[in-house]
Amino acid sequence: MTRPVRLPAAKLKPQSKTVFVPMTLAQALECRAGNRLGERVGFMATEELLSGYALTPEQDEDADFAAQNHANLAALLDNADGPRMVVAVRALESKIELLPAVEAKLGLGQVSLSSVGWAKVMALFIDEPAAADAVQKVRSELGALADRQAQLNAAASSATVEELADEHALLWYLPSELDDVERLHA
Repeated sequence: MTRPVRLPAAKLKPQSKTVFVPMTLAQALECRAGNRLGERVGFMATEELLSGYALTPEQDEDADFAAQNHANLAALLDNADGPRMVVAVRALESKIELLPAVEAKLGLGQVSLSSVGWAKVMALFIDEPAAADAVQKVRSELGALADRQAQLNAAASSATVEELADEHALLWYLPSELDDVERLHA
């Protein structure tokens, strides 16, 4: 029987993870122009998120979908106007800091990235222009609440938020299509 060869730690490839990062269209354009965005909050399939949704590590697509939904909500709450936008970033584990539940103001799977550079962006998710009124309606509803926890609690049971998610899923684009996205929202 042959034994597997174990490589020294220094020769192992660094592990990377998909992190969904809410940002504005202007921030995405700035990032693409070569300006690294500093520390950013994002969402990924953490053990806490898997546990919260009763998912196993093998259910990675479902876990990524849940993480993206958390990022979608953050994009809705944190951007006062404009479309919801989330970018999928391939980040080295060494650049990701898990935020403990007490620090995570936006729920399960929240992480902090030390920086975001355009070369690591794998996909863009953004509202279609037709979603603008529905997005603003939800922002008005949730923005009237006192704090983030109240907003999250209301979002979890809001028919308006559910309607937005059902009727206006974020559209998927390649990073190379950012100019098209900008023209779409001009």
